[in-house]
Amino acid sequence: MWIAALFFAASAAPADYEACSLRSGQLPQTISAQCFEVSVPLDWSQPDGETIQLAAAWIAPRAGEAEGEPLLMLAGGPGQAALEAFIPHVRALGAVRQNHPIVLVDQRGTGGSARLECPDAGLAEAESAEEIGQAMQRCREALDRDPRHFTTQASAKDLDAVREHLGIEEWHVYGVSYGSRLGLHYLRRFEERVASLILDGVVPADEVLGPMLAPFAERAVKRMLQRCESSEDCREAFPDLEEGLRSLLESVAEEEREVSIRHPRSHEWTEVALNRQRIGQLLRFAAYQPDVLAIMPLLIHRAAREDDWAPLAAQWVTLGESLEGSLSIPLHYAVVCSEDISFIDEDSPFSEEDGLLGLNPLALLQAACAEWPRADIPADFHQAVASERPVLLLSGELDPVTPPEWGDQAAATLDNSRHVILKGKGHNVIHHGCLPFLVRDFLRNRDPAGLDSDCLSAMRPMPFFLDFSGPAP
Repeated sequence: MWIAALFFAASAAPADYEACSLRSGQLPQTISAQCFEVSVPLDWSQPDGETIQLAAAWIAPRAGEAEGEPLLMLAGGPGQAALEAFIPHVRALGAVRQNHPIVLVDQRGTGGSARLECPDAGLAEAESAEEIGQAMQRCREALDRDPRHFTTQASAKDLDAVREHLGIEEWHVYGVSYGSRLGLHYLRRFEERVASLILDGVVPADEVLGPMLAPFAERAVKRMLQRCESSEDCREAFPDLEEGLRSLLESVAEEEREVSIRHPRSHEWTEVALNRQRIGQLLRFAAYQPDVLAIMPLLIHRAAREDDWAPLAAQWVTLGESLEGSLSIPLHYAVVCSEDISFIDEDSPFSEEDGLLGLNPLALLQAACAEWPRADIPADFHQAVASERPVLLLSGELDPVTPPEWGDQAAATLDNSRHVILKGKGHNVIHHGCLPFLVRDFLRNRDPAGLDSDCLSAMRPMPFFLDFSGPAP
């Protein structure tokens, strides 16, 4: 059959493949692929026990026949499903797709791979530590599988089972955000199977997530305020922006602000409640994408100085809908509680009172994990990964969650690596500018030091919106 010719080298098409179209949420774009499933043990220590099915997809190269090894793409979160999350990325990586097949695998516990769900537990609505703790108890009782089997270690073994299923000797691996942790762990366990590794928004193996979430978010927002102050146009349009933000947050610290708006998508009238935590979360997540952060001074000014809260409320609704259903929350906690919170003994070094935004995500994570089952983690799990395999590390200069210093930290023990930092960009950068072409060259030559990254030198942050017509010219 014709599909067999599309697989690299001696690999054969999965017997159960079927043509499929991959779609990302409500986005109109689709990607044609060959979908298949791979059966793996639920508990890798009991290989003859219960099994689960992993959902996977093979996206053929545009040239028709592969000239290079496949590229495996690992999603973030943890909790995102690769078959949905990566559709915009795959479309942006046309230069890579020309000659390389792409393999997507929904991590166990996400998407079509035994997704962990507890929709009636109230996790999405919980905001306080007490509410989150209670919702987590309800979620644990609702799950039909033990979350201790849903770890990075198990997922790395799953990935190699998919590789064996496809008959691939080695493949290139790309991991973004949490996917970089999974990619590093896969490199540690299956180094001979990794042709090269690309880490985007790097989580070093010797770091735990949690303690720095609030400080990094604070730093990102303060950089925005400082950049506005240093810009004559922004400073004149929004004088005393930091003072305005402080007064805005203080005004909703004790009592929510109810705002009536036209829903950004349906245009139906809807009520939105804004409080300090929600505005802080909005700014934190806006910082992931500096292009979105560019409109925040305008929204802050309108609410603080003109008592017009509608644009800010609309942005909160847009954020909420973009995140809704985008990840498996139980899988997120299955990973984070076992692999991060278990390694944090002390209380958060950063309290709500310490910062501008009033956020303390570590305290919320600790509350969520208090009653959650935790898996045993390998002794070397949080040791730095050392390798001589070619590795390309990518960071956004303004990344508020996996900043460039984390990329430097991971690169220190990767002897054949190169760390590229994109000016003015945030979290998840592989699709920006000429970077897809650099990735193509890296996969072709496997020479990190020889990459010519001059085409990235002109990148700058998005200019601030001075009004709703757009950025300053």
